[in-house]
Amino acid sequence: MPPWAEIETVMFDMDGTLLDLHFDDYFWQILVPRTYSTVHGVSEEAAREIINCKYAEVRGTLDWYSLDYWETELNFDIKHLKHSNTERIAIRPNVEKLLEALQLTDKRVLLVTNAHPIAMEIKLNHTRIRNYFTIASALTLYPWRKKIMAFGAPCGAPNLTTRNAHCCSTTACQCCGRHAGKVSSIFTPSKNRTASARN
Repeated sequence: MPPWAEIETVMFDMDGTLLDLHFDDYFWQILVPRTYSTVHGVSEEAAREIINCKYAEVRGTLDWYSLDYWETELNFDIKHLKHSNTERIAIRPNVEKLLEALQLTDKRVLLVTNAHPIAMEIKLNHTRIRNYFTIASALTLYPWRKKIMAFGAPCGAPNLTTRNAHCCSTTACQCCGRHAGKVSSIFTPSKNRTASARN
């Protein structure tokens, strides 16, 4: 159990923690290959093979999260494709209850995500959870990124240095003690995150 009395700031990851991954899985595993097939005049099977090879080349790098990178690499409008397929974006069970409960406290509630800013905006607008957060930050805007950190919490992020913080993510918490002296982890989803969990 986190030491709630000592915690000043609660930080949430977005995809797989607050939101389920159905949209991301469908978008990157089905819709992107299907669109590539149409745009480039290849079969869907060939498109999947090409796309999976391209995914493998950058998995684990910062380009993995960049919609700009994928638009250049795939040569079609990824951002428009995201805007036109929002119906699968969904909040995970009990997330809103937790966020509502946190609103009744004096704790800062932050959203920190590796997602591209446009992807973050699409999801926040669709789910209408933006107002629960003191700060919602797409870390792709900064020269350092969440992926650099062992956990995924924004150690060293502007305005996020705090003595006591709690990080809610799908990965284990290993934050740098220089910026968060009281950090504990919460294991949210039982489901493993898939390769498409990015933005």
